[in-house]
Amino acid sequence: MEQQAYLQRELIAEPQLWRLALRVEKSALDVVLYSTIEENSLIYRHIPLVQGIDSHAKALEEAYAAQKIAEEARAERERSTQNANILVPQEI
Repeated sequence: MEQQAYLQRELIAEPQLWRLALRVEKSALDVVLYSTIEENSLIYRHIPLVQGIDSHAKALEEAYAAQKIAEEARAERERSTQNANILVPQEI
């Protein structure tokens, strides 16, 4: 398992194939990402939060942004699946 302070977009080539789990506590933010198709793809980050409103709010903003990216990728995958389901029966 990888553990570093920050997540970078370059770690995940196809976000639509990944899942995200977050745990927010007063003192830390735990982030777990894993691919639905790749083995041994688990990425874990434990981000300690400095006590104070600014750092806590910033960590929550970053967590929200990461979750939003994952949700957008899932929605795009769902749209692609729906389009494929529409196109394939017409061609059969």
